[in-house]
Amino acid sequence: MGRLVKVSDLIVEFFEEKNVEHIFLLSGGMMMHLLDSVSKSKQIKYICNHHEQACAIAAEGYARIKNVPAVCYATSGPGATNTITGIAGAWLDSSPVIFLTGQSRSTLTVMHSKIDNLRMLGNFEVDIAEITKSITKYSVFIDRSEDVLFHLQKAYYLASTGRPGPVLLDLPLDVQGATVDLDTLPQFQAPENENVEFDFTSLKEDLKNYKQPLIVAGHGVRVAGEVQRFRDFVQQANIPVVTTQLANDLLPYDFPQYIGRLGLRGDRAGNFAVQSADLILTIGTSLHVTTTGYETEDFAPNAKKIVIDLDEAVLAKNKSISQIQIKSDISTLLYNLNDLERLDLDPWIRKLTQWKEKFKIINEPHHREGEDINTYHLMDMLSKILNDNDVLVTDAGSLYYITGQAFLSKANQRVIVSGGLGAMGYALPASIGAALAAPERNVICITGDGSMQLNIQELQTLAHYKLNCKVIIINNGGYASIRNSQASFLDGHLAGSSRDTGVSFPDWEKIAAAYSIDYSRENQYSDLKERLAIILNKQGPQIIEVVIPENVVMIPAVTSVRLDNGSFKSNRLHEMTPYLSEEQLNEASISINI
Repeated sequence: MGRLVKVSDLIVEFFEEKNVEHIFLLSGGMMMHLLDSVSKSKQIKYICNHHEQACAIAAEGYARIKNVPAVCYATSGPGATNTITGIAGAWLDSSPVIFLTGQSRSTLTVMHSKIDNLRMLGNFEVDIAEITKSITKYSVFIDRSEDVLFHLQKAYYLASTGRPGPVLLDLPLDVQGATVDLDTLPQFQAPENENVEFDFTSLKEDLKNYKQPLIVAGHGVRVAGEVQRFRDFVQQANIPVVTTQLANDLLPYDFPQYIGRLGLRGDRAGNFAVQSADLILTIGTSLHVTTTGYETEDFAPNAKKIVIDLDEAVLAKNKSISQIQIKSDISTLLYNLNDLERLDLDPWIRKLTQWKEKFKIINEPHHREGEDINTYHLMDMLSKILNDNDVLVTDAGSLYYITGQAFLSKANQRVIVSGGLGAMGYALPASIGAALAAPERNVICITGDGSMQLNIQELQTLAHYKLNCKVIIINNGGYASIRNSQASFLDGHLAGSSRDTGVSFPDWEKIAAAYSIDYSRENQYSDLKERLAIILNKQGPQIIEVVIPENVVMIPAVTSVRLDNGSFKSNRLHEMTPYLSEEQLNEASISINI
């Protein structure tokens, strides 16, 4: 007989071997063995959030900074279902998170009973493994204690290889507490790496022969752990780059080959570059419609488009808008392009750089009266005063778009957003995860008064652990993004988006006092930069309320026009509002031939 070990202890030992340092959880009866075992670990510290959604999002934020699997525990029933928003976000943004959920005793589960259409048997029982199958890489209910190690090994492997993503193991209470013989347990054998052979010669020839090539780079480059090698390649080959929303921290804004951000809420330089290119090479992006524009046939209309991705589903999706699809991981791609000599693209890059300089987001007509603070001006200030190593985490809604346009990142900064899901209430728990993942870095959480309400309880987590996180709450009287949409598509009729239409918010100074967190209120533009520079460099948690007018318009933007039949048609990427005059276009030598 080999070493006998309790299953929940075995799980902790496995995570210790993987150098896990934190586990995010909210305690519950059906996970009592999981909690008991991790509480005895000398290596792993458990972090107590106040809602399982926050646990899941904090773990995702942690994984985004560490670029290794994070871990989240939740109890059965509502505890497990509360994690779904975080699981979905991790799925869409390719974040490796391992979820372990407690469950009723195995003999008291519907799965064990084999009775069709039985809704419930055990206490607080929900088949979370089945519910989450479509938003995880692996989701399984484990009713045999001897199978736990196999599934744990497999789940970790799947979470962290290929295109990363979340996994979930549902563990009944009796399975958690069972004792197993370690030497007799079946173990998972990772398959040999699939060798995807591709001759990159033709790709290199295209890069050499085309006059106006452009790389569209996405979040996948960072997921692959190839940020520095990508930067080195771009600089060596001298190829201009635009980035997607999730990849705005991939290159520092002042990087010589970096042109801008593309998409419906990108910037003019980025979109002009895409629409003017004669060769597009996409790396690490799925080319979502918010990136290409809804009229996908008008995306880079004059370019040969080559899509490179490891995900066959992404390649299949993009067949209709690209001429060539290459299945390859980013490491292999960069290795094969490493010998590409510097391309003579200086005239092309010079033109793009002129557009970048001329059409800066801060130069758009962002309205500001007197001492009012416009969100775009706030982002411009933060771009200048934040330190090179800071982490910026932003929430959904208008902040998601404005940060993506107006925050100009430095070389070592990170910008974390809920890209695929756009979850309100994301920023605060994700900031907690980021602050724990990188305690030496200053974390700046930017959230709206609307988004803040969804996970406001996590201010207590922030205060309890005394994390080095500054929470900037944008007070703009509700849901600015929704109001913008209602103004554009519903003739300005507001509903459920402001105080007058049913949405109100608390006194943030009183909220800060209740959680014993230092507070300041900023509503004067003239001294904002100086005051922020002081506050943001203090140690420990801070709450900064910044008062913003309710009518901030998000520009520039690719909008839609209403047709005579009442339907809408989206503009093309280069047709951003407010529209440029013919004189402005001619002056900048912009000519898009479609």
